[in-house]
Amino acid sequence: ILKAFEEGADGVYIVACPIGNCHHVHGNVRATKRLAYAQELLEGIGLEGDRL
Repeated sequence: ILKAFEEGADGVYIVACPIGNCHHVHGNVRATKRLAYAQELLEGIGLEGDRL
């Protein structure tokens, strides 16, 4: 995700299964947590978290 911004992307679109309906059981929950973490990292370096 962060590499895309390093390469000059304006934003990154993240897609995950709906909560409660994932083939990988908890994959969507993990993706949601990782997204929140990545948004915090972006904000920490001065970028808008909603670019994800």
